[in-house]
Amino acid sequence: MCIQIGALVITNFNFMDLFNNLQVYSECLLDVRRTTLFDRAIREVVNENTTVLDAGTGSGILALLAARAGAKKVYAVDIAEDAANNARKNLQINGYGDKTKVFCADLKTFNEVQGVDVLTMEMMDTGLVSEQQAVAINNLRKTGVINEKTIMLPYMVDCVLEAVSYDFNFYGFTMPFLLQARNYGANAHVLNSLSKNALYRNIDFRSHIDTKVDTVVQIPITSTGYVNAFQLKTKTYLSPNVTCWATTDMNMPVVIPIEKQKVRKGEVLNVQIKYSLGEGFKDFTLDIV
Repeated sequence: MCIQIGALVITNFNFMDLFNNLQVYSECLLDVRRTTLFDRAIREVVNENTTVLDAGTGSGILALLAARAGAKKVYAVDIAEDAANNARKNLQINGYGDKTKVFCADLKTFNEVQGVDVLTMEMMDTGLVSEQQAVAINNLRKTGVINEKTIMLPYMVDCVLEAVSYDFNFYGFTMPFLLQARNYGANAHVLNSLSKNALYRNIDFRSHIDTKVDTVVQIPITSTGYVNAFQLKTKTYLSPNVTCWATTDMNMPVVIPIEKQKVRKGEVLNVQIKYSLGEGFKDFTLDIV
């Protein structure tokens, strides 16, 4: 089967996978804040002596930024064949084909290069619940692709909870279920923030990552009201000088409904949160204990 998109002709592909991939990669590419922040962090550490691995390259934009920053060699990896092919083309038409190499591979088994100087990887979602950043980094360390000298971009995330009063009314129907929306769409329904952000997990990518989350976090209540949801949020540390919370396509808040209960300013909620990084919400639990 063959399809033409503009001047690009693509053959032998899975139709659904192609358009799912293009949608995700396009949204990432159009997230100006996300991409600009990565560019700043890359330019801080990449020079003519640097080898870079861009893990989960997608459109190839981070690999392009690393090549433009002067990297000696850039390796780009994506599990999807259409993404790898498009990234390879993007690198070539921008004049960086000779200093880059693109692999179509699963990062959980990838071992084609050793001891890269810099790892760029944005395979993240809020709380690292579903995407494979943690699992892939553990493998890259195990196989020697990265080591203790490798500079990680990003190098750390903070995962936090916030108690909120949330309007689950949509078009006249009450629909209290887990919500995440790009472009901050879920934020419009927050009626009242009832706490500050409470840290439940700091994840440092510079060492082995425990993929099990099982902790009780204390959440001081800052306003009297009714809590019926928690917002799951993530702060990303790209470099010591470059940090951010959510952007339009990266780590947008996740709204987790709970049974409505009254809370008073000054009290503390003990909230137990359990899940496995990279395994989605199938075993995710959040309870007030």
